[in-house]
This record gives sequence, C-alpha cells and structure tokens, in this order.
Amino acid sequence: MLEILIQTVLIRRRVYLETSEDDLNFGEEIAEGDEDLVDLNENFNDMDLRRKRLEHLINSQPILLNNVRLRQNPHDVRQWQYRVNLFMDPAKGAVTEPQPAKAVIAFTEGVKTVDPMKAVGKLSQLWINFAKFYEKYDDMENAVRVFEKATQVWFKSVEELAAVWSEWVEMLLRHDMLEEAYQTCLQATTQPRQNYSISEE
Repeated sequence: MLEILIQTVLIRRRVYLETSEDDLNFGEEIAEGDEDLVDLNENFNDMDLRRKRLEHLINSQPILLNNVRLRQNPHDVRQWQYRVNLFMDPAKGAVTEPQPAKAVIAFTEGVKTVDPMKAVGKLSQLWINFAKFYEKYDDMENAVRVFEKATQVWFKSVEELAAVWSEWVEMLLRHDMLEEAYQTCLQATTQPRQNYSISEE
C-alpha cells in the first residue's frame, strides 16, 4: 500500500512538473485514486502541527509550572525570583537565549504583587535583585529609581529596609558616585518627619 502511494506521489509530481499553469484545472474533482494521497497529506500536516504543539508545551513547561505555583501563592518571593531566572538562564530550558525584557516584566509584576506582610521570603531581596539587574545592564538611572521605590515599601522588618539602603549605597560606591552615596547615607540615617494630627471629637 505504501509503495503504491509513493508511486502515485512520484507520478503526480512528474505530471505536475510537465504541465503548464494554464493546463492545470484546480476546480476538478479529486480522482478516486487520489483520495488516499490527500488523506496522507492531511495526516502529515496534522502530525506536524501536533509535534509543534508538543514541543511548545515541553519548552514552556517550567514557565507554566511557575504560573501554577504563583497562583497558589502570589506572595512567594522565591517563585518570583525563579520566574526571572527562567527568562535569563537558557540552561533552565524555558528560553533559548536571555530575554531581559521579559525578566523586567517578571520583576515588575513581582514587586507589585507581593504584599510585604504576607511575603514568603525576603521581599527586600527581590527589590535589590531588580536594581542589580539594571546595574548589570549599565542602566543606573533605573537602578536608582528601583532603590528609591524600594525604600518606600513597608517591609516586615527594619533589617530588610536597612539591607535595601546598604545595597543602594554599595552600588553607588561601585560606580564611584561618592557624592550620591554620601547623600544616600544621609537620607537613610535621617529620621523621617511625622505629622501628628489631633482629631477633634
């Protein structure tokens, strides 16, 4: 049966190559002998489509699994960091090359989603890694912006806030931005003003 199909394909191909476009009649009914050939082509197309879908599912499995874990607990800092690593590390199997744009989106979603009081893990570390990510790509403006926003977060503990300030100053020192580092130290050690309002009863 397979030999007959192969011979039919070869004959049809030879006839097609020998026939000019004017001679081709695309509106003709399919001959009875060609129905098996059409079915075979449809099966090949269907198998190819299914193979591509399977490859896509296998390649995106780590990201899909991470999605499930983040749905279970959106305040899990480690899962957000793992998500960033999936987009940046081809060895994890989710991407073939690093995708910084998707990593930035994952960082942004993470710091927006995680409630500091419900955080599993240190939220400050996610903010610090976000800033270091920009520093790695020599985008100091955005790195400083991330640190500025991180200092406005109400972390579970003072130690987390202190870690953010320390990392910010260390980053500035690494880039010989001494004046900015000094100003940041002053800002970190200045007691914030508290506005007390007396409510009349």
